[in-house]
Amino acid sequence: LGSGITLQYFFAWFFMGAWVLVDPVFYQRCFAVKNKKNPRIGILISLAFWFLFDIMTTVAGLYSKAFFQNDLADPSYSFPALAGEILPPVARGVFAIGLIATIMSSLHSYMFISATTFGRDIVSRIRNEDDEKYLYNNSGMIISAFFSLAIAFLIPSVVDIWYLIGTLIIPALLISVVSAYFNRLRIHSGFIFAAMITSFSVSLVYFIIGQLNKTDGLANYPLSIEPMYPGLIIGLIIYFIGYIKRKFTKENIRSINANLLNL
Repeated sequence: LGSGITLQYFFAWFFMGAWVLVDPVFYQRCFAVKNKKNPRIGILISLAFWFLFDIMTTVAGLYSKAFFQNDLADPSYSFPALAGEILPPVARGVFAIGLIATIMSSLHSYMFISATTFGRDIVSRIRNEDDEKYLYNNSGMIISAFFSLAIAFLIPSVVDIWYLIGTLIIPALLISVVSAYFNRLRIHSGFIFAAMITSFSVSLVYFIIGQLNKTDGLANYPLSIEPMYPGLIIGLIIYFIGYIKRKFTKENIRSINANLLNL
């Protein structure tokens, strides 16, 4: 595909579109509504706006590329650089405030949700306590802020951060979340947990090996396979083992029940 981008890398970003399916923010906001109809309406409205915003972002990025040609050193600054060139002073200030407001609102949202997830879904379950004091956990906010700062410091590129998180997290969560939607696809939680841990570990090992063996700035992964795919494959293998065991267990139970009825 050019510029060092392979077809595997391209489809890896395609799979990262499944991020919304494994994002806890999506589910926490859906479960916060009063009735079941509101999430459906909200999702449809959000899809329309996501489509519109993606078009606007892509068109602005293409315009910035055509405007600056090769004069822009870092493409990450395309939007502010373009605004600085074409907007009048007042509009430029409004644009800067809007950019900061977008960043701060996302930061606050994810910080609070991370704290809630850590306190309510992790700490309270470990302690086996269902208490409102774990709803907003200060420790969770501090831990999430520390990891966020560490990732931002170690990986300055936003694109690389999205690639890293998507490569490691999506293989670990996608199978478990999708299978949970349908009763026929659900298996024992032990197999799901094993698939999650193994998928993450395999993708992480592949990623580390590739980063340690770079050529001309490009990672060399084992067998030239992107880290996401081995994680997904091993996760699917474990999942299907659990699914087959579940099917055989059901068939055995039916057979035993049929024999008892014949008696």
